Amino acid sequence: MAVSQESGGMTAGQLELLFGNEEDKHRYRPGSRPGLWGKYEKGTVSPRIKSIEKGKPSLVERVEEKFPGTAKWMTMPFWDLLSDRPMSMDDLQRIYRSLSSDVRDLIVDDPSEEYLQFWHTQVSTEQLCRQLLDIGSIDAISAILALVREGVIKQSLSDFECAYKYWNQCLELMSEDPILKMEIRTIYALVYKQIEDDEAVVDDYDAEENFW
Repeated sequence: MAVSQESGGMTAGQLELLFGNEEDKHRYRPGSRPGLWGKYEKGTVSPRIKSIEKGKPSLVERVEEKFPGTAKWMTMPFWDLLSDRPMSMDDLQRIYRSLSSDVRDLIVDDPSEEYLQFWHTQVSTEQLCRQLLDIGSIDAISAILALVREGVIKQSLSDFECAYKYWNQCLELMSEDPILKMEIRTIYALVYKQIEDDEAVVDDYDAEENFW
């Protein structure tokens, strides 16, 4: 959960004390806590986004109330696109429609009255990627990654290679973001594994080496 920057760099233990279950806090001792925040940090488990108890906010909702802007990191389409699960054009359409309006409106067209099934802009991938890179937001970066996957789905090598070229420029943008730069090697490795090398693993990327 990407809260450490917004919370002034609090440790996992401090966050656990701040947001832990009130009924159990009295039992917390150094070295004797549930350790969930450490697991959140490593990505081995995820906190519940929506509460299942009526009238009681979820952990994500409680953190959002104290540190506004953190919840978006849990629900970004970007994470779906990093997954290696198969995607269809219907999946990509759902993702495109969920992005911010400045990004969405570049890609999603109003269908014509004659052909309702055509929702995708006919603007070239090159032009789309240039416009998205100029926007430079996480939603724009997500759209470029979606265009990479779209090229594979459509089996259009030219569209794939074009979007992938711009995706590599997105990595430079992410390396300047205070949150995303912390996971840039993992992001690089996940996309590389998806696209180029089924044997690639995240642990192969040495944190001591220069990335670029």
